[in-house]
Amino acid sequence: MHAPRPRNLLGDAWRAAGFTLLELLVVMIVMAIAAAVVVPYAMSTSDLHAKSVARRLMADLEYAQNQAIVTQADVKVSFDVFGNSYTVSKQSSTLIHP
Repeated sequence: MHAPRPRNLLGDAWRAAGFTLLELLVVMIVMAIAAAVVVPYAMSTSDLHAKSVARRLMADLEYAQNQAIVTQADVKVSFDVFGNSYTVSKQSSTLIHP
């Protein structure tokens, strides 16, 4: 016969509660990898927006230049720093007001 195995006061339930150190390390490594991938993407979103705005401004300035050449008239580009906008106008009419 086999000798009876000594039992803990809590029985076998104490083994099922909690996580092992290895499980915690695996979760931490996965979270670190996910953060390393997500953080640069989130930061580059603002860079993409800034580049998009710069491209739009460049296109509008080229449009103003082309209008001045084609119509042989003065074209004015006004920047409103406080309103965070700009306007392209020719004499009395407004060509672009984004």
